[in-house]
Amino acid sequence: MNPEMTLQNAEIQPPATRPWALIAVLCAVAFFAVVASMLGGSVATLASAVFVLLSGSVAPGLYLLGSLGLGVLVQKAVWPGCQRVWSLRAGLGLGAMLTVTHLMGDLGVLTVRGVALVPVALGAAVIIGELLKLRGRRIEPRVSWVWLAATPATGVLLVAACSPPGWLWASEFGGYDVLSYHLELPKEWLAMGRVWPLEHNVYSYLPSFMEAAFLHVGVMMGAGKTGLTSGDGSMLAAAQFLHAGIAIIAAMTTTSAASEVLKRTGDERAQILAPIAGGLVIATPWSVVTGSMAYNEMAVLALFATALVAAMSGELKPIRRGLVVGALVGAACGCKPTALIFCAPACGLAMVWDRPRKIWAMLTLGACVGGLVMILPWLVRNWMAGGNPVFPQLSGIFGSAHWSAEQIERYKAGHSFEGSFFEALRLFVLPESGGAHRGILHGQWAFFGPMVLIGSVGALAIRRTHRMAALLTLMLLMQLAVWLLLTHVQSRFLMPMLVPGAIAVSVGLSCLPVRHLALTLGTLCVLVQSVVTLLIFSLQQADLGGPNVATLFGPGLYASDQLSPIAFLNERLPEGSRVLVVGDAAVLYIETPYAYATTWDTSPMLEVIKAHENPAEWSPALREKGYTHVYADLSELDRLALAGWSDPMLDAGWILNWLAQHATPMYRDQAGNRLIFELP
Repeated sequence: MNPEMTLQNAEIQPPATRPWALIAVLCAVAFFAVVASMLGGSVATLASAVFVLLSGSVAPGLYLLGSLGLGVLVQKAVWPGCQRVWSLRAGLGLGAMLTVTHLMGDLGVLTVRGVALVPVALGAAVIIGELLKLRGRRIEPRVSWVWLAATPATGVLLVAACSPPGWLWASEFGGYDVLSYHLELPKEWLAMGRVWPLEHNVYSYLPSFMEAAFLHVGVMMGAGKTGLTSGDGSMLAAAQFLHAGIAIIAAMTTTSAASEVLKRTGDERAQILAPIAGGLVIATPWSVVTGSMAYNEMAVLALFATALVAAMSGELKPIRRGLVVGALVGAACGCKPTALIFCAPACGLAMVWDRPRKIWAMLTLGACVGGLVMILPWLVRNWMAGGNPVFPQLSGIFGSAHWSAEQIERYKAGHSFEGSFFEALRLFVLPESGGAHRGILHGQWAFFGPMVLIGSVGALAIRRTHRMAALLTLMLLMQLAVWLLLTHVQSRFLMPMLVPGAIAVSVGLSCLPVRHLALTLGTLCVLVQSVVTLLIFSLQQADLGGPNVATLFGPGLYASDQLSPIAFLNERLPEGSRVLVVGDAAVLYIETPYAYATTWDTSPMLEVIKAHENPAEWSPALREKGYTHVYADLSELDRLALAGWSDPMLDAGWILNWLAQHATPMYRDQAGNRLIFELP
């Protein structure tokens, strides 16, 4: 007899709704996508969004379909008798496909289109086989009407993903991270033929599961022949659609996790409230902001929620349960390493909750092994590239690779909070001196924080729900402690709290004595989040024509504007030019051969400055390195220096004086901050 003390009831499903709820949800998503695409636009922006959606969604759709097929194979191998079959298949398959993608990239075969199609085709064939088994059976889709409340946000998610990277979302500085590494790294890996660390971009030393997946879908679309940024930008849009699709998966897996938690409260009818948790995940503005960009947050949430399902559901031997949960968390760490501190403790707590202590060791051992197996290829890759398997972390133990001690200290300072614990705690709920929120009351959380607080307190006060409410509250408190102690206290880093927080809301609602009242209030909660998301989207780029203007032009917007430095670099420089970019690292759209470095890395410009005291020698030294032009962003240099993130020797004033005296001016933007000079 298995020693685990788990409920063995069959999975309780809400009443079948025939296809009407599903049809209504799909129609509502389409309607709100049309509405969102015409905000600040016209029929032309709608037509452009439809074109981008049709041209850019096929490859990511096939990638996710193939992932689901791999999930079928993994689930049948590791957990043939599981109850929540499709939620586990979705998460396990996503983790498996991302792992295969990363391994192919490490081995240098991901950029070969025929090879890249193999795992996708295998997974798709499995799904086709599963569908063939259903021939002749009557299938009744079980879709809750609650999802209708999330359709405004889902429509925004799809439309926002149609915009070219770099246009939307002021909170993310127009997607600076996307332009400097989330999509820039796949572009460089495609050129070098391998997913491998690059000394000029420290973020390439992260596991990069999602960045490799962005490359994968691009290669599926023919990026190997034309380049990732070529053509109409559909390959860049495909990366965004991939992440948007994973955001939808995260909502679904959170629903399954909520259903499992609600089942453990002892009220089987309460499970009709589970979709409220999934709706809150997809409707909260932060999910749409990050989910519509080529980021990695939503993959973490999808895998985290699946790990919670695996931790709490069904019958399984402790060692095997630990392996499954650990592998899912390991895959989440492969997408974003902070999952190790935000998700692993929560999943560990869920595994041992309500289970006898005598099996805790086996659960923990299995989880550690499963997680280590998933991240081992990344550790080996980094060790081979720089001698430190977790570079730039733990430099005191494994060494600092190609960095100096000063670079390590600057990186640590830039990725940690300078104030005290209580100052960080204050920022969790109160704004900074300038009025900006860095915590749970950031505008892109909308009303999620108060909802979670009310739901948690209500559930803790009721005997039937207090035990599961205590579990969720402990998860949230652990995540809060991690955010306060181990991060640089930014609101987006709180996103792993979405999963347990949304579940806590659904558990709190289950305490209401009238089920229809609870369902109505929960639906209103989701709808409010959706409306706020729609409003935030409508205000983006308001002074430049609205959120959808760039969809008309695609990435060509950055090249067609003759006033932009990108257009000048791509179209006005003579053949054979090679540009040194100084200050700016958002270089995705530059097509002329170039070199750059993040502020944490050593740029060729800094190497020359340190090697030659006399500025008159800088131009000849750069010429010897093969550079013909310098593109300098003085405002970015000043911003980085003010933040203390750049090397003090890379001073904007010194750069400007040197260029003015020892190079030929070719371009200056209207503000006088972005300059292009030709080296003599």
